[in-house]
Amino acid sequence: MVDISQMLFDRIKAELKEYEISVRIQKTSKLTSKFERGYKSKLKFYCDECYRNWNSAQGQVTINYYLDRGNQELEYNAETYRQQCSECKQYCEPELYFDEVKRLSEWFAKDVINILYGIKKTPTTKPKESNMNTPHQSELCEACKLGKCKVQKENNLEQLFGKMNLGTQKRNQNYGDRDFLVDFLSNLQ
Repeated sequence: MVDISQMLFDRIKAELKEYEISVRIQKTSKLTSKFERGYKSKLKFYCDECYRNWNSAQGQVTINYYLDRGNQELEYNAETYRQQCSECKQYCEPELYFDEVKRLSEWFAKDVINILYGIKKTPTTKPKESNMNTPHQSELCEACKLGKCKVQKENNLEQLFGKMNLGTQKRNQNYGDRDFLVDFLSNLQ
């Protein structure tokens, strides 16, 4: 896992400023009563061992957080996961695209505002476009091995339920049926 808390801090703080929510980074182990949010993200990887580079449209970011509603304080820790190089099997740390840092910060802040105030804000940022169509390689994915991968969960749901049409709920064009179902089931936990 790779800690990306500091990378997101300024943007999350700015997104929550008008709501006067205090924001602090905290080590995951010190979060006494924590909750978790998972987001898919486009990441880039570079292997120092064999000099191969690649992108993944199915990278994972996990944000562990604690909200003190009375004092309007947010403590959080954000992590992303490494992938193994398909050539040499070396674990490689990801880099986030700047647009993805902005999107993740905005989406997480939107979720916090919804939890605290019941205000459903519509994100202005969309996931980074991708024309990647190679299947997810769970054997190379650290998030899969740790049980944190949304793609793995989507694939498990698809095996259980097959492809589903979930009706006409209003959704972002880039927010497919499987994403909707995974998020829906994750929020039930």
